[in-house]
Amino acid sequence: MSIINEALKKTQQSRKHDMDKRAMVKEKSTLPDVSLFKDTVLAVRGMDFLLAWKQSGFIVMTILLTLVAYISYQHAKNPTLPIVQTAINTAKEKIAFSGIFVSDKSKIAVINKQSYHVGDTVKGMKIVAINQDSVDLMQDDKLIQIHAGATYML
Repeated sequence: MSIINEALKKTQQSRKHDMDKRAMVKEKSTLPDVSLFKDTVLAVRGMDFLLAWKQSGFIVMTILLTLVAYISYQHAKNPTLPIVQTAINTAKEKIAFSGIFVSDKSKIAVINKQSYHVGDTVKGMKIVAINQDSVDLMQDDKLIQIHAGATYML
């Protein structure tokens, strides 16, 4: 009978040991062990990085497509210009026309605090005439007249 009693004691001890283990696992499950989730956390961070990378790529592609569409639109308005020239000409520049000095020999226009004569070039536009109160500029076969005392975006 002692063999049976010893076997019974061992069985009870192992059951008690198993129950203690289960209780410990239950207690640990309420406070998760970070080391168990380390790989998962790194994977999630990697996914966040990939998502941000995809979103930034989408934004860059949208900007590039918008720029190409704008250049194409400008080129359609004036097909005589090459596409590169269209992109360069879309930036408008400020021209401040201060006044005119007239003498017997010449006429001088003061534009952007610099003096110009007929035939000079201002911001890519040729001065074709200096009148009493205005200056005629030629840009891309278009005649533009600016008046003294005004600022223009051309």
